[in-house]
Amino acid sequence: MMKNKKETILLTLTAVLAGVLLYTQAFDISKQLLGVAYSADFVPMNITFPADVLHQKQLYHFSAPYLRPQPTQTSALLLDENIPPPVENFTAENTHIGQEVALFWQKPEGALAVNIYRQHLESADNFSAPELIAQKITDNYFLDTTVKDGETYRYQATAINELTINSETKTVSAKTVPTAEVIPIDDVPPLPPANVIVSTVDDPAGKQIQISWEMPTDQDLDFVIIYRSEKFGQQGETLTKISAKAEAKYLDKTALPNVTYYYTVVSYDQAGNASTLDMSLPTPGNPEPFLPQD
Repeated sequence: MMKNKKETILLTLTAVLAGVLLYTQAFDISKQLLGVAYSADFVPMNITFPADVLHQKQLYHFSAPYLRPQPTQTSALLLDENIPPPVENFTAENTHIGQEVALFWQKPEGALAVNIYRQHLESADNFSAPELIAQKITDNYFLDTTVKDGETYRYQATAINELTINSETKTVSAKTVPTAEVIPIDDVPPLPPANVIVSTVDDPAGKQIQISWEMPTDQDLDFVIIYRSEKFGQQGETLTKISAKAEAKYLDKTALPNVTYYYTVVSYDQAGNASTLDMSLPTPGNPEPFLPQD
């Protein structure tokens, strides 16, 4: 925490002058302050000097009288070292796995931490008021897992410092706040069902074909669809849809005797992404499953 306030005046000259007297003048009738800050025969391009004597809120006057060539430009900047510089390289990235946004930045030197604010696009060009979602972050990243896919969000990263004045802590924020917008989406397919097995089993109605598999472990897995075809390499028609919470097996009671079937098991997540196709071997009993049948 920074306890002492220090003000610095940065005076920049665009030309080297000869015989220049630089001074600051405070118009304070009660104190009648007048101080010579810097004087020299030759002045460098950049001069920095403390102005602690002018710590109070006063009118600052800068003068550069000349004896020989007149300066082309003179500028001054009042710096408060308690106010942190702004956050740099701030970005908001879609992680592509859904309901998640990753924020990255570079915390500047002179900043204690970073606060993150979020806005939500409610209508065309109309964002909600900034909401503080994370504070006093000392790392250079933050993962927001409270977003909805397909919605537009705007983030702000504010560098902060803390001052202690008369035993009271006060937060000081950077004057410049970078922003970044992002639309989170889930376009990563789930894992396919593993260990798909097609076998014949005994059933009171006679022998039936059973398809079993291992459910993927994706947290957003929604359901599995089994497709059936009579030609290898084709997905075929939908045979059944099974919830991710149901038992990972299905009994095909519509299979006809002496017909070769090919089964494809596909998993789907809550965003509608489908896994890669898993073409299983044909049903047992055909010694040449990949040759046309008479």
